[in-house]
Amino acid sequence: MMARPERPRWTEVEDWVLFECKTKNMDLPWPDIAKLTELDRSGKNCRERWKYHLDPDVKMENFSQEEDDSIVCFQSLYGNSWSSIAAHLPGRTDNDVKNRWYNHLKKQQLGRSTGDQQHIDPNASPSSIPTLVSASQEIASTWSISGLASLEGEFTPTEEVFKFWSA
Repeated sequence: MMARPERPRWTEVEDWVLFECKTKNMDLPWPDIAKLTELDRSGKNCRERWKYHLDPDVKMENFSQEEDDSIVCFQSLYGNSWSSIAAHLPGRTDNDVKNRWYNHLKKQQLGRSTGDQQHIDPNASPSSIPTLVSASQEIASTWSISGLASLEGEFTPTEEVFKFWSA
């Protein structure tokens, strides 16, 4: 198998050219943006540079503790569906979330799962053994109610939702 030729790193000038071209032509497809920039970069290369580095809607600052907690919780619900998790974190890309999980949070979770793991008495009654439902309720209890207030108006509560929240 032949190795692909290595692409040169993006320069500040290339970043500026791509940023200017994309902001002036938001509706154009990426292959057309790549041609307009005359940078000898593919549409895919330009799209990824925009999505992960130049897009002004992408947060560049460190993750907050609340974002970390959300990633841990959503990862337990969605697994490694990074785009589904990122959809809950405005300004974070699926790649940001994936990198945060693998480079920081997964190690913390592994430490918790081995060092802080609850030891279950083999003679304990079945009702005292944690279940998936009780574990998810414990995780959900750490979410702030104020965060849920921002969802008001996003959906119409159903009878099932009212029963859940009033329980």
